[in-house]
Amino acid sequence: MPIPAAILDDARIDRRLWPDDQATHLNLLVANGRCGGCFDAWGLQHAADPGLSRRTSRTVLMHAEVFHHGRHGIDGLVPLAQMRWSRPLGRPRSWSQVQDLASGSLVTRWQGDGLEYELRVAADPQRRDLLVLAWTWQSSAEVPSIVLAAVDSHETDYSGILMPLSEAAATRTSGLLRVALGSARGAVAVTTTGEVEVQGDGRSLRLVARTRTGSGRVHLAMGPQERSSVLERLAASAAAESDPFSTIAAAWQKRLGDAYVEVGDRAVQRMWVRWLAQVLATYAPDERCPMPPMGCSGNAWGYHFPQDLSYIHPALLRLGHLDVVQAHVAFYRSRLATQEQVTRRIYGKDGVMWAWEFPIGEGADLLADGPPPNPFQYEIHNAAYPARMSYEAAIHSDPAWALAQAWPVVEASARFFVDCVVMGADGRWGIQVTPSMGQDEYGGADAPDYLCALFAAEYTFTIALDLARRLGLSHPLAERWRSVLAAGLAYDRLREPQGFRRSNARVTFSANSQKHPVQLNPLTFLPLGHIDAETRTAWQHRRTVCSVERRNMAHGGMRGSFYDGWTLPAFTLAAARMGDGEALAREWSELPISQNIDREGITVYESCGFWQPYYTTSLGLLLQVVNDALANDWLGPITVGSAWPRQWGRGAFHGFRFPGGVERHGSVG
Repeated sequence: MPIPAAILDDARIDRRLWPDDQATHLNLLVANGRCGGCFDAWGLQHAADPGLSRRTSRTVLMHAEVFHHGRHGIDGLVPLAQMRWSRPLGRPRSWSQVQDLASGSLVTRWQGDGLEYELRVAADPQRRDLLVLAWTWQSSAEVPSIVLAAVDSHETDYSGILMPLSEAAATRTSGLLRVALGSARGAVAVTTTGEVEVQGDGRSLRLVARTRTGSGRVHLAMGPQERSSVLERLAASAAAESDPFSTIAAAWQKRLGDAYVEVGDRAVQRMWVRWLAQVLATYAPDERCPMPPMGCSGNAWGYHFPQDLSYIHPALLRLGHLDVVQAHVAFYRSRLATQEQVTRRIYGKDGVMWAWEFPIGEGADLLADGPPPNPFQYEIHNAAYPARMSYEAAIHSDPAWALAQAWPVVEASARFFVDCVVMGADGRWGIQVTPSMGQDEYGGADAPDYLCALFAAEYTFTIALDLARRLGLSHPLAERWRSVLAAGLAYDRLREPQGFRRSNARVTFSANSQKHPVQLNPLTFLPLGHIDAETRTAWQHRRTVCSVERRNMAHGGMRGSFYDGWTLPAFTLAAARMGDGEALAREWSELPISQNIDREGITVYESCGFWQPYYTTSLGLLLQVVNDALANDWLGPITVGSAWPRQWGRGAFHGFRFPGGVERHGSVG
């Protein structure tokens, strides 16, 4: 059965108090995994200050196929356009904003002196190039128009500031905006119904109210310019429907799926639903490069990171969204030959070291133009994450699909690692690759025996052997994979007197010096099938290992409550895997204290201190926390309620999927 209406209704975002301080007001995401954006308190997209947007979110329209191919051969999504009022409206006398997750719609009602309006916007999860906006208004004077235009400029990480070129053409009820930003070429096709007219000035489109009281719909189909004619037909088709919002609502009901949780703690319940909806608004069953971690919000980076996506896939698989996972794996499979060439050029190794900032396009020239922009491009542990996503998709899928799509990805990762391992004098297999970097970005470049890479190699060899067995395959390197696992990886070279391991063989361990808890990977990111003594000790010393302070933190009350990136969600997930419900509740309680989530419990930030919202990487980890506290198979057998916090009251799960087509329901507490 679908997620009950009562659960979805309780997770609805319902705002009634106008935000006097726009600098702290979170803009709301409306997207479908391919296109969309965030919308502000006026129901459109006025945010222009990049500094403030780090807390509140940018407000732009994005599309997964509109990207700039920049320096170092690195692709990044860029904003396609922005919708804003033709004149400032200021503070209203009455206001509300409601985001209904069941229908996928955001409704903004604004009433001021002489003007009132309602804007309803939704992104279609089936026709994923389509955004629909309904506008009603009443005014005692001329009604402000809605301007659809390119952004003023876009600052990139590696290619400087990009300045847009745009052209717009309009008839009375339709228009086409074309935008060039760097090498990106995007288009927005617009059709209107009712009393909304489309006008163009050559560079932008205006949606104009023809009467002082009236209503109409705006249909925006967006994508790359090469598909302009298709987009125009899609916008016209949507305009011909009597009620596209009903079609969109039905599609969201289906997209949300039939697996869900029930949590006695209503705040946790609401966050789980909202975070699932945001993940599904970011990742769709499209066989193309997956979205960056902040998706259509446009925040932070415009690049896809396979590591980050691998933190989300387990939640999608557990909740029955296999189609999304399979599409991503098929995309990696489609890029295998090019990635193999790039790996040979950069590392001189066989197999594939899947790119850190993954190309949206073909990517043959990745990092071919000289020194890289940063050493993080060479995080060699990254080869394990497409392998994990592919392996786990395979054991949830039929063998034919697994053989065609998943096995080549796993096999290529295993070939890379087996070409990297070297037997040491201690009889263990170590890893020394140049160039290279570790998962802990404070650990330095080109070091021997990165702990993350050792975990990654062990995991990849294990799953390659298992998937080959399941598919009845023999492989010429299988005995080599077995021999490495039998002799063991060089973990002992990293053992510290405290009983846990440091992050690589060159670094000198010092307390609170790591950015991320690499030592906990067997509890969080790479299931090795066992939890050894050093990992358990690292769990006990997790706040000794990682930085929990920042010199520029705002006030003393935050001491000990700063966490970089996904560190705090990783701590919380590790608690679930340790079967420690009390520790899980404690880590979860740090989320608001550390400003890792917003004050309304809507979304998660990339780092504490309200830095960059809609970070799906951590959303995926925290969805896993709740799911796995209820039921998980991290060590093989399915266990129920092993880490359920008593503070959360009763819990239940419905329709959880496990490998081999197993579906489970149950309750705890």
